[in-house]
Amino acid sequence: MKNKYFIYILIFMALLFFASVFASADSDFYVNDEFSVLPKHFDSVYAIGTGGTDILFSDSVYALTASGLQRLGSATVSGGGGLIENDEPIMLHSDRVKVGLAYTFTPGRDCSVSSAVLENTNGGGFSFGYYDDYYQDFVVLDQTDAGKLIFRPGEDQSVDVFLPDEDTPVYTLEATSKDNYLYVRAESYEDEPLIRYAGIEYFGDFCFAALQKDRLTVVNYVDLERYVMGVCAIEMTDSWPIEALKAQAVAARTFVQRMIGTSAYYNSCGFDVTADTYTQAYRGTRGVGNNVRRAVNSTQNEYLTKNGVLIDAVYSASDGGATEDSENIFGYQNDYLVGVFDPYEEAAEIENPYSSWTVTMTPAQLGNMLGIGPVQSVSATTSRMGNVIRLEIRSTSGEVVVLLRDNCRTRLGLNSIRYTVSKDSRGFFVFKGSGCGHSLGMSQWGAFAMARYYDKDYRFILGFYYTGVSLSYGELPPKPERPPEEEPEDLPEDEPDQDPDDDSDGLTDEDPDALSTYVVFNELDVYRNEKNRFLF
Repeated sequence: MKNKYFIYILIFMALLFFASVFASADSDFYVNDEFSVLPKHFDSVYAIGTGGTDILFSDSVYALTASGLQRLGSATVSGGGGLIENDEPIMLHSDRVKVGLAYTFTPGRDCSVSSAVLENTNGGGFSFGYYDDYYQDFVVLDQTDAGKLIFRPGEDQSVDVFLPDEDTPVYTLEATSKDNYLYVRAESYEDEPLIRYAGIEYFGDFCFAALQKDRLTVVNYVDLERYVMGVCAIEMTDSWPIEALKAQAVAARTFVQRMIGTSAYYNSCGFDVTADTYTQAYRGTRGVGNNVRRAVNSTQNEYLTKNGVLIDAVYSASDGGATEDSENIFGYQNDYLVGVFDPYEEAAEIENPYSSWTVTMTPAQLGNMLGIGPVQSVSATTSRMGNVIRLEIRSTSGEVVVLLRDNCRTRLGLNSIRYTVSKDSRGFFVFKGSGCGHSLGMSQWGAFAMARYYDKDYRFILGFYYTGVSLSYGELPPKPERPPEEEPEDLPEDEPDQDPDDDSDGLTDEDPDALSTYVVFNELDVYRNEKNRFLF
């Protein structure tokens, strides 16, 4: 009898795979459990048993028994449930973003610089000025033909601009602050201007402020779609499947749009996001190729929303088999960041460097990381998704440290919260896991696997990892128009003075100092009208 069951199972499994020869992709089919997905898609799949041929449906679970094929119920793997259609546009904050490249955030998080060099690599010269937030345009106050400039912090939070090999600044902005940056724009001959900074080329403008003594904050002020290209090229690579890159583009665009002007942390520094993994990795134009351009351009202006509001579209490198509920990472519940079991990511285990990892620590090493003595025991509590969300660590002297949520990986320097912990024969603690990152939202390697091995498009990917969200189109508020400049009125010709020694304005031709004072007063008045931003 056992041999008979075994033959039925073999026939059932073989038929599922052979069906791929004549069928095309439509739905996923799972074999034996809800987490094993066949690496192809089928319009129709059949099973042959003692009762004949039966058709299988992708939303149902079956078992092959001695009495024939039995339908057990509906399949349970559906991820976030798919995208919800939404025709209503979402109001956007801006189509440009300020990216902090060098900054001081806290004493322990300081990447500010003592000087910065800009080089115009696609034109000649630079313009200096400021950005008018109301009219949303760049106001030019001065220009230089030099193709290379050096910026240094000066006295009283000023920023000085130098030509190479010169000690006297050609330009100075006094009293910089988070609201008063020096804006610099490259002048281009024909194509879009490019600025090289720290060995990397960037689109857009650059901004400088001396927010800390003897240190510069450097910001790239760039078109949002150009920024998204830069993010996709670093967070993924140009060689990744186009549908994975599209999913990355929508997630990155949504994430940054939600951050623009709303982050109290970064607004205090005068920018919206950073160029590191504290927000999104960004290296200007580095790595941007045809695939990245296609992905960004084909999803231009698409955003993820929930109930008409931009979502916090966080993502991580690899979920290791399951994402996590937001309350077990952030500490509060978020109804679109809900943990899902991920049966797709495993297909990319060869490419994914985080598909499995092992970290071994001695009791003393583990204790030192937590500020206690040698560790005697580690007790782990997992969530419904199988991820570690609580660790109780006890030292040999009775000290106890409890780690919760994302601290279960960050405090121990582990890749993810998806791991087990045990002791080996030497008494060392062995952490074996998979995945990398906080395990919320989209898995980048999961998106890779879906696109490459399951022919899933970006809409499916996003709808799988984010629960109950919509794909919406952005809409900017109308841009105010500057009023036309008024023509100066024609002044009547001055009548000749009856008495050249009696001037009604109190000035005489023999008083050159008084005349000079009058001219300087008018110049200062002009500077004051320009918000007194620059000294020459």
